[in-house]
Amino acid sequence: NHRRSQKRAPSVRFYPLDVGCGDLEVFGPPPAINYTGSDISEQALTIARRKRPDWSFANRTIDQCDSGSFDNTSCIDVLIHQPTTMAAQALADDLVQVARKGVIFSIHSQAIQGSGISFDSSGIKDHIANLPQVSAVHEIGSYRDTTLYFAEKGMGERLTHHDISLQELAIGARFQDDPVLLQDLVAYSRAKNRVLSAHSDPDARISVVCHPDGGLCTAENP
Repeated sequence: NHRRSQKRAPSVRFYPLDVGCGDLEVFGPPPAINYTGSDISEQALTIARRKRPDWSFANRTIDQCDSGSFDNTSCIDVLIHQPTTMAAQALADDLVQVARKGVIFSIHSQAIQGSGISFDSSGIKDHIANLPQVSAVHEIGSYRDTTLYFAEKGMGERLTHHDISLQELAIGARFQDDPVLLQDLVAYSRAKNRVLSAHSDPDARISVVCHPDGGLCTAENP
């Protein structure tokens, strides 16, 4: 059962937008004072307002929201119902654009044959991870045939999807025997190439390797 506990956690001050909030039954929203839920079903919103009269609810789509107007956006069991890959990607782009800090989203854990109201969304994680504004995507958990992720922003935008995030650089500095060398290589690479590439750059004579078992970055000067 993926529904949240009836016990309510203390509220915290941040500004989330829950896209496709429905009647608050499918996914219990995080404890927040300034919560906003949006849905295209006015009937569902009526129920949600009755449950949480202290929260804000709006019958609107996310493309009507300004860029960076919320701390976080969440989108649970909505991307899986987008009828085309293009529609799912467009929604994902809007989720990232509107959020200042990050996006909570769920997609199919594995590729499926779309039928009825559920369509394959398994490739959306890679699409979001490759957006320049996203520094990292973390798996939170899974339920039924879907997986829940958090796409993190606010750690420095990458110039391209090949650029290494600040989070990966911080991890690399922790494990690098010579952090000063890593810092010098970063400065040199960005000055010459405008990005610190996540793969070997023979022209700049540096190599930065991101290991898949934890995102460890090591730098070498051949």
